[in-house]
Amino acid sequence: MRAFDVTATHCALASNLDSAIEADPRLVTTTQLRWLRGLGFQRISFGVQDLPPDVQHTIGRVQSTARIADVVDIARQRGFHSLNLDLVHGLPNQTVERFGDPVDATIELAPDRVACFAYCRMPWSNPNQQRMDITELPSCAERFAMHQVAVERFTGAGYVWIGLDHFVRPNDPLALAAAAGTLTQDALGFSADGARDVIGIGVSACSEVGDLCVQNAPGLGDWQRRIDAGELPVARVHRRSTADRTRDEARRALLCQGALDLAMLPDDEQCFNRFIK
Repeated sequence: MRAFDVTATHCALASNLDSAIEADPRLVTTTQLRWLRGLGFQRISFGVQDLPPDVQHTIGRVQSTARIADVVDIARQRGFHSLNLDLVHGLPNQTVERFGDPVDATIELAPDRVACFAYCRMPWSNPNQQRMDITELPSCAERFAMHQVAVERFTGAGYVWIGLDHFVRPNDPLALAAAAGTLTQDALGFSADGARDVIGIGVSACSEVGDLCVQNAPGLGDWQRRIDAGELPVARVHRRSTADRTRDEARRALLCQGALDLAMLPDDEQCFNRFIK
C-alpha cells in the first residue's frame, strides 16, 4: 500500500494504466483481493507450481487444488480482468506421466494466461532448494517431455503458445501482439505495449533503462538499510555493449516472433557463438 501510494504521489499514472500483481494463493485473503482490486490492479497471478502432495512437500509449497480454485473464483468475483497461473516443470519427484494432471487441472480453471516455467536450480540464493535431494530431480529428457506435454495440452485446449513457456487465450493482448509482430519482451516478461524501459523498486527487482541494466539488493535487510540511508538499493549494474544489444534483439526475435534473421547478427564469430550457446 505504501509503495503504491508513494508511486501515485510522485508519478503521473496513466488513465489507462495496465497494473498487475502476484499473490500467494496459500496466504491471500478475500479482503486483500478486494483491497488490491480497489487500488486499481486489473491482472493477478497465482503460483500453482504443481499439485501432487509429495512434490508440494518437497518444494515446501503445500496448497490444495480446492484452495487454488477458491482463490481463482474469488479473484474473478472481485473483478480482476485477467488471471494468470504459474506452473513449474523439472521439480523433484515430478514424472512425465503425472505432469499432465496439473496441466489438465489448470486448464479446468480456465485462466487467461499460463506460465509453465522450467525449474531453475539456484540453491546459493534460494535456501529452500538446499534441502532438496538432487537425485530426485527429473533428467533433461524428462524435463523436455514435460514441456512437450504442456505445449500439446494447452494448445489443444485453444491457448496460443507465446515464447518458450507462456500460453494465452487467442483474444489476449499478448496473442494479438504476437500475431501483429509487435510483441516485446523485457525483464518483466512479455509485453504488448512496446515499452522498453523498466524501473524495478522492490527487493531483487530488475531495471532496464536504455542500455543500463540494474538489479536491486536481493536481501530484504540490505535493501531496507540502503533505503533508510537515502541510497539506491542497487546490487548490480551493467551497461550493454553493441554486442549485448545485438544479442538482446536476436533473443527477443526468437521469443516474440519465433524466427531469427541471421543477417541481424554481426560478423564477429565470437559474438555469434556466444549467442548460440
